[in-house]
Amino acid sequence: MARLRWRRPVDPQTGLYESWLAGLRGKGLSGVYLIRYTEDRRVLYVGESHTGRLYGTLTRHLYAWNGVGSGPSYHPLRIEVAVVIADNPLADPVAEQFEYIQRLRPRDNVQDGHSVWWRMMRRRKALAA
Repeated sequence: MARLRWRRPVDPQTGLYESWLAGLRGKGLSGVYLIRYTEDRRVLYVGESHTGRLYGTLTRHLYAWNGVGSGPSYHPLRIEVAVVIADNPLADPVAEQFEYIQRLRPRDNVQDGHSVWWRMMRRRKALAA
């Protein structure tokens, strides 16, 4: 597993996304993101994008929203984020997300990682067919 670099997502002075986060936009990146609370550093959520939408998948947790596929939202000034970008097309962010969920036990993940693992196995079988 990669060493995590925790950074704030929003500049407290301007309220705008930090340059590292804004730099992910429009790049078609996949990977895993982790969100933790700044006060006690407890990991709150682990998510992934395996479809090249890492920026959008991550930033949707920084504002309140609802609907199909909605997940937990966090106040951007109270969290830090770490991102592990998939470095090649064969990387499997779903498997990496499973590993982080199992190891860190994030507070807000609904899935314990086992259902993520089963999804991953179905995906691998579909790709092999």
